[in-house]
Amino acid sequence: MANAYKCDRCGKLFERDRRPSLTIQQQYSYCFGNTTYDLCPSCQEKLEKFIEGGD
Repeated sequence: MANAYKCDRCGKLFERDRRPSLTIQQQYSYCFGNTTYDLCPSCQEKLEKFIEGGD
């Protein structure tokens, strides 16, 4: 069963069955919490290319 998400970068609605292997997590030292960002497949692909040193 797929879950519905809204991309935190572009706002596009999308579905996925599981979490991607690469996730973005922002940690806040002042409140001891964290935030995980949901990215659509297109934004996820762009992020992975950027991290690998591509355009």
